[in-house]
Amino acid sequence: MQEYLLALLIDLEAKKETVEKQIAKIIGEFEGKILDSEIKSQELAQPIKKQKEVNLYKIFLTLEPGKVFDLEKELRHEAEIIRFILVKFPYAKVKKVKEDDIAKIARKNKGESKVKTTKIKIVKKIVKKTASKKAKDESELDKALEKILKE
Repeated sequence: MQEYLLALLIDLEAKKETVEKQIAKIIGEFEGKILDSEIKSQELAQPIKKQKEVNLYKIFLTLEPGKVFDLEKELRHEAEIIRFILVKFPYAKVKKVKEDDIAKIARKNKGESKVKTTKIKIVKKIVKKTASKKAKDESELDKALEKILKE
């Protein structure tokens, strides 16, 4: 089984739920498995088939490589689909990115990002002061650090 990304541009007038069920049924016919999906409205830079705004439906799925062309043929016959593209795309990368985003949000909520930025500012100040003094021994570095921490 190979992992793929199926991106579809769907007419806004079509109901999202019915289109989702219909596409899931088509993928199921070819023994594919949907890993993740996302649908959102998207404004187009250039109109396609007189549509300036469409629903963008992204589906991550697994499918046998020999059944890809059959799936594409079946998708071409759907009236609600304006355009689509099916490409090999490892879902593990997407899953990792989503987990990283969740971790960043959690850190921001806990205030860890503020701590990191203040640490960076302190280190920059230390580097400036020690570079200007051309400190050669550790005692001058310690004094500079204490002075900055008191500020």
